[in-house]
Amino acid sequence: ISSIEKNSFISLETLIQLDLSNNCLFKLEENLFQKLKKLQFLNLNNNLIKFIGKNTIFGLNNLISLNLSNNLINSFEIKNQQILPNLSYLDLSNNFFLQKIDFENNSKLNTINLSNNLNLKESKSFQNLINLKQIYLENLNPELVKKFKLENLTKITHFFSSHLDLMDSSWISFFEKSR
Repeated sequence: ISSIEKNSFISLETLIQLDLSNNCLFKLEENLFQKLKKLQFLNLNNNLIKFIGKNTIFGLNNLISLNLSNNLINSFEIKNQQILPNLSYLDLSNNFFLQKIDFENNSKLNTINLSNNLNLKESKSFQNLINLKQIYLENLNPELVKKFKLENLTKITHFFSSHLDLMDSSWISFFEKSR
């Protein structure tokens, strides 16, 4: 599958889980999922998607899990809690071109995976993610990870990373607060 027409899901209003992984999707139409009011799990990994706009996923108020790993996404911005108010799991790993992420007001986010995004340059994202428990930051630039402002993440139970100097005083302070 390389594209999906806008009204493809019009008769699937009670759908809870949608797996469109391992296709050749490169563009998702605005409001594509708007009629899927009960959707909780959306898997779009292993496609060729370059951009996810707020209007692409707007209306998915019951979405709990969003997997966008292994795509070509270069920017992911969800600044408003109302766009995905119940999202608790987000996987953006292995998006080689991902340069910017921003989802600063998603207070229900529990798990996030940003591993292997070698071109990631900017993130303002973690400051208000007060319920984040699991974070995957493997193979990211250590200097960038320091800029993530992780100090407010006091509920972290699982922290996965590599290439960090954990003896650095900022990391020691972070882990002491997370206990």
